[in-house]
Amino acid sequence: MSSVCVRRRSQASSALLVLATAFAGMACADVSSSRVQVDPVVTDPAVTDPAVTGPHVPTSGPDPLLPPIPPEPLPGAGVFVEDQVLEIHLTLAPADQASLEANGDDEVYVPAQASITGTDIGQVQLDQVGMRHKGAYSLHHCWNDAGVRSYEDECAKLSYKLKFDEYAADARLDGLKRLNLHAASGDATRMRELIAYSTFREFGVDGPRTAIAKVHVNGSFEGLFIAVEALDGRYTKAHFSEGGGDGNLYKEVWPRSGLSSTRLAASLRTNEDVGDVSAFIAFGNAVGASTQATFAANMRQWVDLEHILRYIAVDRALKNWDGIMAFYSPSSPHNFYWYHDVGGSGRFQLVPWDMDNTSWDFDPYMDPQSWVTAAPVPDWNEEPTNCSPRSVWDTSGNLSITPPRCDRFLDLLAETHFDRFQSAADELLAGPFDPARLVAKVTHFSELLEPIIAEDPYVNLAEWRSERDDFKLLLQRSSEDFRAFAAGGLRTEGDPAP
Repeated sequence: MSSVCVRRRSQASSALLVLATAFAGMACADVSSSRVQVDPVVTDPAVTDPAVTGPHVPTSGPDPLLPPIPPEPLPGAGVFVEDQVLEIHLTLAPADQASLEANGDDEVYVPAQASITGTDIGQVQLDQVGMRHKGAYSLHHCWNDAGVRSYEDECAKLSYKLKFDEYAADARLDGLKRLNLHAASGDATRMRELIAYSTFREFGVDGPRTAIAKVHVNGSFEGLFIAVEALDGRYTKAHFSEGGGDGNLYKEVWPRSGLSSTRLAASLRTNEDVGDVSAFIAFGNAVGASTQATFAANMRQWVDLEHILRYIAVDRALKNWDGIMAFYSPSSPHNFYWYHDVGGSGRFQLVPWDMDNTSWDFDPYMDPQSWVTAAPVPDWNEEPTNCSPRSVWDTSGNLSITPPRCDRFLDLLAETHFDRFQSAADELLAGPFDPARLVAKVTHFSELLEPIIAEDPYVNLAEWRSERDDFKLLLQRSSEDFRAFAAGGLRTEGDPAP
């Protein structure tokens, strides 16, 4: 009998082989072909006789004779590798491509073949994936009321969403079901999402992973895209693996009393078939019942307030005007998710989303300048004199937001924890938002992007270099602006600026 090779994927059958090898008095080779010496088995009636020991009961758990089985890689571990550039080729029928370009505003998938190459995943071929355009305003304003597509400015190149299991239920890319390919057409630097998400993650706030991608469609080079992790069940498995990743993921619902179970169920992005939203209802009711005296104690079961303060620190430092401070509806802000970590902490965790409208030279809502004619909206550090929705962008426009401190959760958090926020701000300014580190990060990303930008048919290389250099200066100013915001403390609308 030759030596036996123990395969990692079949622990039970390998255990039988080990026992057989042991009785034969032979060695068994592990998966790396190194020898494991097994002593001959000595039978002792006092140990093996059922009359003495009783019937044999198999024990559970790994066999100590076997090498440990490495855990399965987390979804996306090979796609979202630091400094990796993905090479993505998408091939679709001419009729489907024409339909996608003419009717992309409908966000309907068309079939495509995909070839995706990366340093850690090799080359992956997928025969049929779903492909469509994606976006909110960035997509929909590119079609007029008559359904005619514009190719002007940022509408020339649109974002894509790939759905790997659209036509084959078990199809995956590195364990992922979906992948977002953001064109970043409205971002002259092509770096804002990369900077924003990395800043959140470096400051201990969980957020989507990103990768740089070169995308070809039917043999034509479409240029640079930012691959952004989709927030779905694969995300929760990857990011909350210690708790199992089986909790509810909610999109854009905010904790307040009297939440509708129907509204909450509609916001679910995992466990939709179960629809148990009772925990979020209880969370919202706890917010509604809180006072300044009871807020911290009432929230202890539901959220880690220190984590929320770290989130807000990054959000304010980035001047994120389209996020959790933008209450386009009085009941909820924009661009975020909550994950209920039922198998881990048991708490709700806030997750950032859609970071392309970050790190502008100014905040068009809270600190309007230049072409913006609307009056400032009180920021999170400012108690408003009233909670009427305020016009933004243009005083005569239809878009308005409600000041964030009109929300009970954010108001109580500011009133009771602003000193803790200031401590988090100091830590952020000494860490990921230190001006020198920001400049170094822009330099690093630009080195990866520039060879792709040079070939991108939609970007002028000289203009991009100028925007990149300006971006370094802008981020340094943003760091100082955030330092002043945190140091200024709480104020009331109308108070003179500190």
